[in-house]
Amino acid sequence: MAASQRVLGHPDVMPLIAEFQKGLYLDILEYWRKVTHDGGTEFWATLDLPPHAIDRRLLGSPTQNRHQLLVLVAANQLHLVRRLLRCRPYFLTQPDSPAVMDIAAAFGRVELVRYFHTISSQTALCSTRAMDLAAKYGYMDIVHFLHHHRQEGCTAAAMVGAAAHGHLKIVRFLHEHPFLVASRHEGCSTWAMDTAAGAGRMDVVRFLHFHVKSACTIDAMNASAANGHLEVVRFLHFHRQEGCTRRAMDMAAKNGHYNVVKFLHEHRREGCTEYALHGAAQNGHVTIVQFLVRYRNEGNLVKAIEVAKVHGHVHCAAVLQTVARSLTPLAC
Repeated sequence: MAASQRVLGHPDVMPLIAEFQKGLYLDILEYWRKVTHDGGTEFWATLDLPPHAIDRRLLGSPTQNRHQLLVLVAANQLHLVRRLLRCRPYFLTQPDSPAVMDIAAAFGRVELVRYFHTISSQTALCSTRAMDLAAKYGYMDIVHFLHHHRQEGCTAAAMVGAAAHGHLKIVRFLHEHPFLVASRHEGCSTWAMDTAAGAGRMDVVRFLHFHVKSACTIDAMNASAANGHLEVVRFLHFHRQEGCTRRAMDMAAKNGHYNVVKFLHEHRREGCTEYALHGAAQNGHVTIVQFLVRYRNEGNLVKAIEVAKVHGHVHCAAVLQTVARSLTPLAC
């Protein structure tokens, strides 16, 4: 071995040289090949996450320098995160890039949340998005940890996200622990009950109504009707005063929710527009079409027949034509 090689390879010299290189540890490079293979489709499919939680948009642009770190966080590779930070310590905090604790929280990585909190108390490591996203995706352990150990708090998006996704335990926790940390003062907006109602989260709607005294808007009944959540529609009708608009029956009819259409007709006074009949005909909902032409006056039969034919609903068009003929006066 040449003298120069012996010097460069000396245990005391080599680390000093490598410290100024831009390379990565071999195990990180091998792992990164899995991440980038075939556009990453296979890699992301193998993660231990529910499909709704795999939102790669949270990681920012792949062209950003620290994208590698954020991917390793999302993939729950704590040992590789530690090794990467030995090579790239400046990746821990960089402006105009997602905070590392936000990503760990969003992907349910509680060990990484604890790790980042332990190594640094910098506010740059975490923002209100951490608790917002953990609440949205149902990670109660992370919400609890952030609430009791961090000062960033959350925004109204935490309650709204938890309510919309049916995470009642988190909704209850956010309601019952509003002031243990100074910045946890976000409260609850009308969006919480509106989104919970639209998603059919009956248990959350009941909790928000009876325990949080939360308000809502007409969007609550409109959305729950459009999505066919009859139980929620009934609850809002009998327990709330906000009501709905004609859009409730219009969308329920278009989307084929017969029982909702029937309930709104029998218990509400808003009615509907011609769009109810036309929408039901467009989607071939014969039972609803029959109900509307029998009990409602809105809508144009000729247009409804045309819409049904255009969309290939022959039986629906035939039903409407039968009704139209029965309403046409006989020639003298």
